Amino acid sequence: MAHLSPRSLVPFTPSGDNGTSTTINDVTFSLTALQHFNYTLYSNHTLSNGSKCYLIFDAFKPHMLDNGTWINATTCYIPYYGISVRGKTSIVFGVLFGLSIMFTLMNLKKHGAQYLREDKRFRLVGRRWQWYWMLFVAACAMISLFTGVDVDRYYLQQMPIILQSFFFMLMVPGALAMVWEGTRHWGSWQERQIVDADPYGMPQDDRRSKVEFWLPLVFYLFAWLNFFMTIPRSWTPIQKQNTPEQMEFIAQPAATNIRGKAGALLAVCAWIVIVFSLQHSLQVYRQPAPGLFNKIGAFIRACPTKLFLNIILLGVRLGYGIVAAWNWDFSIFRQDVMIGWPFGLGYAPILLIIIAYNVWGFTEENEDKQLIKQRTARGRVQDAELNIVKKPNWWSRNMASRFANDDERLRNMTNEVGGGRPTARNIDRTIELGNMNIRQRSSSRPAEDPFRDESPPGGRGVGTGASVQAQRPGATRMGTDAASVRTEMTGQTLTSQTTNVEVQPQQRIRSMLDV
Repeated sequence: MAHLSPRSLVPFTPSGDNGTSTTINDVTFSLTALQHFNYTLYSNHTLSNGSKCYLIFDAFKPHMLDNGTWINATTCYIPYYGISVRGKTSIVFGVLFGLSIMFTLMNLKKHGAQYLREDKRFRLVGRRWQWYWMLFVAACAMISLFTGVDVDRYYLQQMPIILQSFFFMLMVPGALAMVWEGTRHWGSWQERQIVDADPYGMPQDDRRSKVEFWLPLVFYLFAWLNFFMTIPRSWTPIQKQNTPEQMEFIAQPAATNIRGKAGALLAVCAWIVIVFSLQHSLQVYRQPAPGLFNKIGAFIRACPTKLFLNIILLGVRLGYGIVAAWNWDFSIFRQDVMIGWPFGLGYAPILLIIIAYNVWGFTEENEDKQLIKQRTARGRVQDAELNIVKKPNWWSRNMASRFANDDERLRNMTNEVGGGRPTARNIDRTIELGNMNIRQRSSSRPAEDPFRDESPPGGRGVGTGASVQAQRPGATRMGTDAASVRTEMTGQTLTSQTTNVEVQPQQRIRSMLDV
């Protein structure tokens, strides 16, 4: 490619009567002004003084005044060339990562939905972290790939190669967390099924729980150290690839420094923690049979294919990172690298991991729904053991109404809101014990006081019956004729000249409320 040609110094050719000017691309410059502002002409047709760089070939014909001001100048850091192989490949991978975001969001909605009450032991966000990290990694990949298009187009390398390299390295801790959360949650899901069937089957104070408590801390420690070693670094030297000298003494040492090598090794340590977590989950929740061959067979049968495949793909990506940390020729930091290395061993494994998770996500069902089905199945087994036969779902006491025609349904609706015997029957049917018959009291009988109890016959009360009833509002007057009333309790006869008072049994005062 033309923009990868070596750049070397080109001396100015004096012109004019006294040699104080020079002609470059048919444009006359003051040689004194160029030397005063330390401008140098390079073989790649650029004028630069270390801080400013301008193109000066073909249609680029800038002018410089004696005070250092440039007119009609074009900087060297512009998209000048067409899209090459690196740019085209970046577009293809960027589109694939963009499509994966859509499918990841669909799976996040499917598996992140809640159908059962959340348990403190198994948080809802635990099964969402995998999809969150997948979104993060896909976003980093898209930024890295779409900015990589300008790596081919820029006349001199500047910001595009830095952005592509930065987000390419940022994908590594995200990919580690993505595979880790998928592996860890698989073990948590096995534990949740066991605990749902037997709440005391998995104690929280044994060796298993302690190992599962420390494993996430150890993993994220290595993942954070990888991030700290590879991301917060000086990225400016990466763009110094305009001459062989810059590539050898500036860009290459920055790409293969000790921080990059340490970060690659720390990523492998995090990968080992993921492998140990999978082995621990298989040993605890699947319990393979003793013997080497039996263990191998049990591992093949029990280990989820998606986890085994994704761990292998992640190992390929980390292996490429180790090679690139020591060998400059395979690093994506190099502008003329063979694209098969960074794209085939860098982007492709992570893309395949995301695709595998999404494919299995569409085939698997929400965990809450699986638990509901398992509970229903266990309930049926328990009912069968107890000889309990439940009515089918289609059974109903109003089954006849389901097969009624439109006229019958309308007649039934009219009976429900109308009067007469159908409504009375409906009321009797809705009341559990039927309608209660209320005895009609005679208007002459006083209402009973709910706060007083009648004293039994022969009981002793306070005052006579006549005096008590005379004070009660329920006592009635019988007329003006003289009459005698015989009391029920004492047998005495009370005579009145004007009124006869109805005598009621004496009342027993039970509390101060009766006074």
